[in-house]
Amino acid sequence: MNAFETPEAFFDSRLPEQAETLRTIDAFIRTHAPNLEPGVMRNHAAYGRYRYEGASGRAGEWFRVGLNRLATQYALYITPSDGDVTLVESARDRLGKVSLGRSCIRFADWSKVNHDTVAELLQRADAIHRGGA
Repeated sequence: MNAFETPEAFFDSRLPEQAETLRTIDAFIRTHAPNLEPGVMRNHAAYGRYRYEGASGRAGEWFRVGLNRLATQYALYITPSDGDVTLVESARDRLGKVSLGRSCIRFADWSKVNHDTVAELLQRADAIHRGGA
């Protein structure tokens, strides 16, 4: 269950400067991945829901792209992979002043993130969601 019905309601729940940054990143995501329908999932702004089934047979629903504000930084999740490597991992050295997880880009300041690289990753995630690569 989600505490928020729309990304806008989710953003409104944050401090004003955080909400402004989240809205800026949301617009960026919608521009570069227009086929990923926005929504809210597990208290993240979520774009492009899909169903998955793991090797164990466990199935569920997740998002191609997610956005959240953590305690001290923002988190942008770009979950598709290109073979055994996630899109985020494939761009590790080109993302700017960030810390990374397998599919997560964490940053305190959106202006220090390489926007061209993130745009490329979002476009690839959008293509994967549409069934292309």
